[in-house]
Amino acid sequence: MFTYCYQSDFTILFDLSGPAGWQNNQQFIEKIKQLSKMKTIAVASDNIIEVTESNIHLCNSLKDSLENLGLVVYEDLETDETAILIVSNNLEHIKYYVEKGFSAVYLLTENCKLDLDLAFMPDEIWDYQHFYNFVDNPNLRMTYPAELIGFPNSYNLRTKVIRFPEKLTIPDTNYTSDIIFTGRYFTLHDNRNYNHPLSRAIIGLKNNFFNHADVTKDRFGKVIDLYLRQDSTVSRIVFVPPRPNKESRFKGVEDFVEANINIEFNLLYSKNDYPSPKDYVGFEAKYYNCVYGNIGCNGEVSGHVLLVDDVFTSGATTAECARVLYETGASKVTVLPLAFTQNLNYNEQSVLPVVFNEDGNEYNIGFRRSDYEVYWWSRKDGGGFEYEDFDVVNESYLAYHGFWSTKKPDAQEFNAGIGLDAIIFDLDNTLVHTDHLEHYRRGNLAINDRNLIEEKHIILHPNLFYELKKWNIKIGIVTRSPRKYAESLLSIMGYPYDCLIASKDTLRSKPAPDPMIKCAKKLKVEENNILCIGDQITDIQAGKNAGMMTLHINDFRDQNDLLDRILSIKDPYLPF
Repeated sequence: MFTYCYQSDFTILFDLSGPAGWQNNQQFIEKIKQLSKMKTIAVASDNIIEVTESNIHLCNSLKDSLENLGLVVYEDLETDETAILIVSNNLEHIKYYVEKGFSAVYLLTENCKLDLDLAFMPDEIWDYQHFYNFVDNPNLRMTYPAELIGFPNSYNLRTKVIRFPEKLTIPDTNYTSDIIFTGRYFTLHDNRNYNHPLSRAIIGLKNNFFNHADVTKDRFGKVIDLYLRQDSTVSRIVFVPPRPNKESRFKGVEDFVEANINIEFNLLYSKNDYPSPKDYVGFEAKYYNCVYGNIGCNGEVSGHVLLVDDVFTSGATTAECARVLYETGASKVTVLPLAFTQNLNYNEQSVLPVVFNEDGNEYNIGFRRSDYEVYWWSRKDGGGFEYEDFDVVNESYLAYHGFWSTKKPDAQEFNAGIGLDAIIFDLDNTLVHTDHLEHYRRGNLAINDRNLIEEKHIILHPNLFYELKKWNIKIGIVTRSPRKYAESLLSIMGYPYDCLIASKDTLRSKPAPDPMIKCAKKLKVEENNILCIGDQITDIQAGKNAGMMTLHINDFRDQNDLLDRILSIKDPYLPF
């Protein structure tokens, strides 16, 4: 599946600036010409294709510099990220296209290597035959094995196992392990997470959401079987162990594996509850400071072992597991994660708000119990649920992406002439200084003692809110703090408000615009008529990302100054 390119009439840009050799493949050139009769084609290459077809454009400026990509796509081709697919045989360019938010395919022409960066993977990898199949059927997709999750055969998806030449090297040993690439995992802060069924299913597996565990285990089974059909030398399957005194979340995968092979969940075990690798930078730092010496093995091992995990990020834990398997007798260890974490450059990603229903409740990915087909669901305020086909919400989500998107919100200036119907406040250190209440916030504990908040702690007094209500200004509170804590603090202080959005009320928190948009929909006020006030840069970013007016807590002297500025916007004819 293409990550961003969702429009049916999309342009294809061929960046053939990689290894030479393709220009001697007459069938390949003829297939490009055949494709040009169906779609607009652009070609960037040092080897010019002699063309007469009007739908083929030569992009010489892209050959000169990748920095000209925007010029080529937005101006020369008059399209954007949602309606263009980049097909390239240039290994070094693929990472750039992925980071810039384009759907990209790596085309393996003559002399191309499969040395892709596992953290910046393209949407698909094609050889010539895959490309020819695509020309004959442009709806055909050559996706990764794990990313087939949730999609029925009607989507025309095909797959294959990819063995990378890069190996996992275990520090200070001669041991190495083959790496099998099966799919991508996008973290929660990555725009690509929201509409990516595999990433959402893996999160569901870790948190035991609905039927996500069975869906993920089913995909484990299919990926394992797919690999075993191509490698008959594997003698046993071993899973990366959980933390001490925890049960393996992978138990049950054996019910979805058709092959007759020994599957072991408890062969490897964690000796100690080691620090999280997330707290360290660099593979070796993660390896030696966290997992080295903390994995044990319950018995002897022999033969070829398939080491399975859900997500491969740094590889530190996997490397230690592989080392232990080698030390206890394995002759070969092959690493088969369900997905590889993709790197995120937040500043390079456009802002994509999630999709909400009319009640202001966001759509979430679900999987049918009968066949695990993916769909979207959202709650209705009156009870019950709404359901939508995957493509419907997916297209609504991606419509915010792209240079020419008309749905992108524009941050509003806080000045006269703009309608002001609501204000959304942050809570902690915006209304009240709460550093001394950190124990309550972290534990989601209710605050029942009013004496905990002294007069010196109050930044904006509740009487300001009552004054705003007189002017028919609705009040929302959006906080990253948990609900019980937030509700008790607002209640004990006597702050009136119309809507509270707390942590976990949306999938993503600030600086994503989602909680701000959810609050606006609950208030039934357009985003461009809302003022957002907070003390953190994330508060301001979230407001701007939602297309709201913003004001930092340090931008006014006191609450009287704030009220004057608000009323001057609400009614510019008032004398101040």
